[in-house]
Amino acid sequence: MTGILPQLPFEILTIVFGHLDERHLLQCQLVSKLWYEGSVKYLYSRPTITTSKKSRLYVRTIKNSSRLGAYLIEPDTDTIFRGKHDKGIWNDFDSIEALIQHCPNIISFSCNKKDKTFWTQLRYAASQSRLSRLQYLTHPCNTDMATYISAALLFKNSFTKLEIDGGIYPFGRDLKKLKVYQTLQDQIGEFKKLNYISMSYSSNNQLSDFDLLIDNCSQLETLLFKLEPTENQNTMIAPEKNIYACPELVSLECYWEAINNASQLRYILTKFPNLSSLVVSLSRSEVKITDCPPLDLARFLYHTITKIPTFNLLLEFERQDLPYIWSELLNVRKGYQDLFIGYSVNSLVWDKVRLQIDNTFIAICFFLHHGDQVEFPHLEFFTKEGNSIRSLEIRDLTEPLHILDREHHLWYDTDSFEWVFKIVQLCSSLEKLVLSAPRTKLFNANTILTNKNVTELLVIDVETFNPANLLLQETSRHLPSLKNVDLFYSFNSEKNFTITITMQDSYLDMLTWTDDSCDPDASLLFEVYVRLKTDVNMLYCRIDKDSMSKISKEEYFDRPSESLCFNITCRNLKTFKIGSKSSLLSHTLTFLNFSD
Repeated sequence: MTGILPQLPFEILTIVFGHLDERHLLQCQLVSKLWYEGSVKYLYSRPTITTSKKSRLYVRTIKNSSRLGAYLIEPDTDTIFRGKHDKGIWNDFDSIEALIQHCPNIISFSCNKKDKTFWTQLRYAASQSRLSRLQYLTHPCNTDMATYISAALLFKNSFTKLEIDGGIYPFGRDLKKLKVYQTLQDQIGEFKKLNYISMSYSSNNQLSDFDLLIDNCSQLETLLFKLEPTENQNTMIAPEKNIYACPELVSLECYWEAINNASQLRYILTKFPNLSSLVVSLSRSEVKITDCPPLDLARFLYHTITKIPTFNLLLEFERQDLPYIWSELLNVRKGYQDLFIGYSVNSLVWDKVRLQIDNTFIAICFFLHHGDQVEFPHLEFFTKEGNSIRSLEIRDLTEPLHILDREHHLWYDTDSFEWVFKIVQLCSSLEKLVLSAPRTKLFNANTILTNKNVTELLVIDVETFNPANLLLQETSRHLPSLKNVDLFYSFNSEKNFTITITMQDSYLDMLTWTDDSCDPDASLLFEVYVRLKTDVNMLYCRIDKDSMSKISKEEYFDRPSESLCFNITCRNLKTFKIGSKSSLLSHTLTFLNFSD
């Protein structure tokens, strides 16, 4: 290796140095002049100072060498000066002042301290035309908005990112009354390079309330608008003036509560015609927000799906509007025939649904509550729109049962998963079913609810498999056309562990068992034995890393104590595949073909 490294091009050496820590970089400094030149940049661009002595040495070094100080680009002062005695490092040796004075290429400061000295030094540096490349400052603390904005105004020529972050402090509509904010609005057009604005605090302001601020930012490309409402909103707030397009803005992220009415959705569609990325999420607030009319919501979704290349929307609206919204989504994109559904408990919004949609998938969360509800909230939706769904994943299967058991409000027999197969029956065109996180419950269904179109089944996140085998038995009864079954299972490394897979009514082309545990290769450390019972015969096999061999019944029952055993029952099985989610080992996939 010592003969190869000196021959490497300088560009490759610098890439290698970029992955080394401080101790190894110091060693590289002593090898040669070439290595010194390649490693010095990384050594001085990300220093870590833990003692007052190191602080003195670092300050003295950058004072004596302007070249070394120029390597520091983005200092995190809370990380650089993280000794046990912050006061000694922070004040006694004027470390921050040294950075400001001798590191001219700094483009951002990360400083969470509430020390006023830092902000005083920043203002002084601006008056002396230092830090002329400064682009970004983190907010000093949750409530000191005036200090941050005042500092930002001093670096208007270089600032590219502005954060108006109040934390949990409720500025409300009083933000516009702050004198420094008025100054910011008046001078925002003087920020020559400002392309990113983040607004995050508690307020009932809506997006259109900041129309003037947006209009004055001629270079604005990204807007992060996350205002959490502080009180119920029962009226729509319409923009007060004509809307002028902001074609420069290409990325918008906001809370649904801030745009959840017809006027705000129209504002987005008109104001930002060139969006390439849109992210809408829900705030932590639990205040009641007026719902957007379904027609306007459908129009907004249509525009998002057809015009915006990248989007991720998390919305909440009336459950009664779901069938209409779903049908409109299908009219826009047939790919949304793949659906994820889940359940959550929230008595405040029990009459709503939560919809998440992005470029590739759509998910619906139905809310359950502890009142006098007599049927699952999803029934109305699947009754109307189930025939349009081709692929369905049901998440957290036992969540509804836990709620029912806890509150003793019975929709169905709580030891039954009949409701799952009722959904499947309502989805007459369903081809693929995914059941996520089944737990140790009885899965007996009282009646047969058949769907002959489903050919593919995935069961994922199985904690205790043998009780879940009851689910496979019931699935085999209700879905007689199953051909491919995939089981993802967290392996339990008990000795002589037997996994029972009973699908007594199924003719399977492929059965796949995947070890999905934290130690994905644990199951493959054991000898694997298979007992297959079909309509035709009984077959016993042994699998090792490289091969599969048929064995006798006696050999099967005399297997070693440390072994993994599969006990499979079905009408017929062509191929059985076992492995793990790890793809590092070549023996993680083993195929058995029982058709021979």
